[in-house]
Amino acid sequence: MGKPACILFLFDWQPVFWSTREEYFRKLAERLKAKGVTPVLVSSELADQEVRRRFEAVGARVEPCSYHASPFGYWRHIRRLQREYDVQAGHVRFFDYFSGVY
Repeated sequence: MGKPACILFLFDWQPVFWSTREEYFRKLAERLKAKGVTPVLVSSELADQEVRRRFEAVGARVEPCSYHASPFGYWRHIRRLQREYDVQAGHVRFFDYFSGVY
């Protein structure tokens, strides 16, 4: 049996309250999970507990990891996720254009 499929969402964003942004990604995560793809949201900081609960309720995995605190540590974290999942795609949002993520 192979690794589970996933889409990595790499965010330089700390979700601290529920807004239309979070609702958009919750709906997207719900639809991906329904198709058998695990959405993995890598946020720059630990998400608010209620925000995290809402994402996890639809099958998303929420992983805090700051690119700015340690770029090398960030890439190690992403690499670990790549070993755990069959990554189908990566979606990068909210980073400045000068970061090494792009």
